[in-house]
Amino acid sequence: MHLDAQEQRVVDAVDRVGWMVMKVFPNEGDQDPQWFAYTIGLSVTLGWPELICFGLDVDVMAEMLKNAVHALKSKEKSPMSCTERSR
Repeated sequence: MHLDAQEQRVVDAVDRVGWMVMKVFPNEGDQDPQWFAYTIGLSVTLGWPELICFGLDVDVMAEMLKNAVHALKSKEKSPMSCTERSR
């Protein structure tokens, strides 16, 4: 499979760091243009679901996702453990 330059940068970043945040900009002409950001690589590297964020400044969303991953990793928790109820 041949990857374009952008796709290869993503693969390289995930290989190097284990995950990354992708910022997605709206297409020209979108009726409701909204940025969003999501993680790539958490499912492969850590077995976690990917995280996504909408509705804020794109740099704030990216920083929030980075902080969330770092906090979860430092506590050795998966995002799924946040939804599990104690018995």
